[in-house]
Amino acid sequence: MAGWLPQAKRQLEELARLAANWDGGGPLEPTEASIRVVEALLCLIAAGGIALRPCLYPAPDGAVRLEWETGHRYVHIEVRSATDINVAWQMEAAEEPRELSCLGEAAIYIVLGMVREILRTHKEPKKG
Repeated sequence: MAGWLPQAKRQLEELARLAANWDGGGPLEPTEASIRVVEALLCLIAAGGIALRPCLYPAPDGAVRLEWETGHRYVHIEVRSATDINVAWQMEAAEEPRELSCLGEAAIYIVLGMVREILRTHKEPKKG
């Protein structure tokens, strides 16, 4: 299990407590659905051995964003619900950034597979 998970869960709890208009510009509070899905994603990603902790941010439409950046690689995920997740990523500096909208019941599993593949070189070392 990744050591960053407890800290990420605390940050997610803080996002869950945001009220509407949290920045004064009229954004919605993060939805209960987006919070639940992000928590599940965090647990699945941590269990997969990804050592790099994601940054978590609220989105103005009630979604929650997870972001990983390392060198030229990045993954940005925006979660609205278990069936509405958008992903943007780049593997190499010379590569064009990519985007994918994952809709439907398999969305969380598609995203999980993508994160594991993109961040595969950043797994925690096994303890001997």
